[in-house]
Parts: sequence; C-alpha cells; structure tokens
Amino acid sequence: MLNSKKMKWIVVCLIGLMVVASLTGCSPAEPEVGEGELTDVNIRLSWFFKGEFTHLVVAKELGYFEEEGLNVEIREGNEKVIPTQLLVNGEDDFAYIAASDMLIAVNEGMDLVMPMCALQKNPVGVISFPEAGILSPQDMVGKSIIDTAGGSLSSFWEPFLRTNNVDPDDVELIIADWGAKNTSLLNGTVDGVSAFATNELASLTIEEGKDFNFFAASDYGYNLMAHGIITSREYFDNNPEVVAGMVRGLQRGMQYMIENPEEAARIATEAYPEESVLEINVAQVKETIEYFHTPRSEGKPLGWVELADLQDTADILFESGAIGNEIQNLEDLFTNEFIDESIK
Repeated sequence: MLNSKKMKWIVVCLIGLMVVASLTGCSPAEPEVGEGELTDVNIRLSWFFKGEFTHLVVAKELGYFEEEGLNVEIREGNEKVIPTQLLVNGEDDFAYIAASDMLIAVNEGMDLVMPMCALQKNPVGVISFPEAGILSPQDMVGKSIIDTAGGSLSSFWEPFLRTNNVDPDDVELIIADWGAKNTSLLNGTVDGVSAFATNELASLTIEEGKDFNFFAASDYGYNLMAHGIITSREYFDNNPEVVAGMVRGLQRGMQYMIENPEEAARIATEAYPEESVLEINVAQVKETIEYFHTPRSEGKPLGWVELADLQDTADILFESGAIGNEIQNLEDLFTNEFIDESIK
C-alpha cells in the first residue's frame, strides 16, 4: 500500500497535468491531428492526364478528398495498363474509366461496381473540316472516316449507321494506328476522324488554329455511358466510408469545375505541367462539362446514374458484339446511395 506522502505526490502530479492540459487546450491522451489519420487510397485514370480529368485533380488539390478523410493518389493510365484487371487483383482501389468498359469487364467475369458516373454522355464523335460538310451521320455518305481497331466509334460502327438510316457500305471506314489518325485528317487523306470532344477537338482547334465541325454519336441514338468511379465488389463492400468520400469529393470537384472552369484548368495545369497546356486544358474542361448529364439525368445531382442510361449502354454493347451475352441485373452494378443530392 502507498504511504500518505507518496499518495500526496501522485495527486499533485495529476493536478499539474490537468492544469497543463486545460491551458494548452488539449489532453495528453489525444492524438495529434495529421496526415496519419487520412486513409491512403488510389484511383487509376484511363489514360495519361488530359483536361477531362480536371475535376479529379481539383478535388485532390483543393483538399476535398482530405476533408473526406482520404489521402488520394491519382495514378495515370497508359496503353499497357488494364484498369479493371488492377481492380480485381487488388493493385488499385478505384479506377476512373468508362461505364461501358466496366460492363465489358463484368461480362468477362469481373465483379465490379460503379458508385457514380461523371461523364454520362459519351464525347466520341467525328471531327472534320467545315468544307467536308459532315454535321451528322447522314453527311458521312460517300466520305472516308478514320479510326483505330477497337476504337470507340468503330466498335459499334455498323449498327450506329443503320440506326441512322445510313448503309455502312456507303461510308468508307479506314482503320489505322492511333498516331496516324489526326495526321490523316490534317493532310487531307480522309474526310473525318473518330475522336473525343473532350480531348482531340480542343487540342486540334488550338494547335492548328483552325475551326472544325464535330458531332457526337450520343446525340444520334448511341450513347455509351463514359467515365465514372469504378471499384471491385470486394473493396466496395469492405470500405463503404471510403467509397462515399471518393464520390462526394469528386462531386465537389465537378461542381467547382462547372463554376470556375478556367481556374480549375489552371490548377490542373500546375499539377501536370509537363503534360498539359493551359489554353488546351481550358477548352477541354469546358467541353467536358457539357457531358456531365444525359437528358434523363438532367436536373439530378452530379454523378447520379439513371438505370435506363446504363441499360442503353449494355444494349449497344450486346448489339455491336462487344459483349457476348446480355447482362442481367444491371441494378446490382451501380448505386446512387453515396451521391450527395445537394451537389448539382
């Protein structure tokens, strides 16, 4: 047992510690707030950085992800990376890829889920010089269009044309390497090139100092839902708070980009100075914003997925032969439960 002198000494020490704690505003038992409290997580882009990824960069650079308790690493993609495979292997936590790519992977047996979709309209279409007079699918009759093997437009080329009352035999589709596409358009070898409004349209217009015509396939009955947050079913089930934070953080990044497109582009350019040009990023950002909603999701919160849009995507993939079987229970492959409905 403690004698009275020792007991008095312990009491005095405890009182002293309490006084220090009250003066400093903290308790000796409290952990310091710092980076160690953030959950480390990564997200893989579908390609190298370009302006259409700006909302992700903004969410990171402005601290939106941190406010959700996340330390997010943005990993770039490339031609050798298969983001869906990295997800199911557990090498990546999230991927920012097209919903159509997710459905193809699901059809191959991968267990994936999409908690939000940012680019709900697909920005793929046809770029051409004004003198070619290509403003719609019907205008391609008698013209030559270039794409890559397995390119976004060539993958559903024939059903897309037939849906728009165009005989595929009346349009010449040229398949070439990726690097030859834009060059063929610029040197007059072809009349049009399959490309993205959120990427090549902006860069070609600025780099060449010329105006181009463009139409999107999504405006003519063929919308493959584009980029959103994808993760494995296992990660989704085991980390609901992380998923929720990623969704809300990206929603806020999208909202900031809508309200401040030029500043958002500047933030992204400073984050990726070797891979981007401010003027091009600004143009790509402004184009990207136009693809955040489909007619069905207009007025809904940013990132909100309509089942009918995902069903259209699955139907196009099946009709074009991109997937061998019709996908059942599409409602199990996405959720809006983590969407912040106040972010529009």
